[in-house]
Amino acid sequence: MTDGYFHEEREKIRIVGNGIGFWKSMGEEDQVYDSSGDVFAFKTYFTYFSGSPHNAMKTKKTIWRMEEYRLPMGCSTKGQEVTNLPLHSISSP
Repeated sequence: MTDGYFHEEREKIRIVGNGIGFWKSMGEEDQVYDSSGDVFAFKTYFTYFSGSPHNAMKTKKTIWRMEEYRLPMGCSTKGQEVTNLPLHSISSP
């Protein structure tokens, strides 16, 4: 179930709210291919943890997941510039 989409600047760990939790990337970036077999985007998975990323003993993994999609650097169309803001999809099981 997808609960929403949004754009955000890229960071490895994203602290949310007043330090009540954070998103952490899980694994390497995956390549996304078009019908011709060419790479047209990259996907990274994130998991939401409650607590502070600075105190591993008090963090708790949650059921919330996020997929981040971004275009390759330098990707543009004639006369258009692509910004470096990836698209995110947040979901819970």
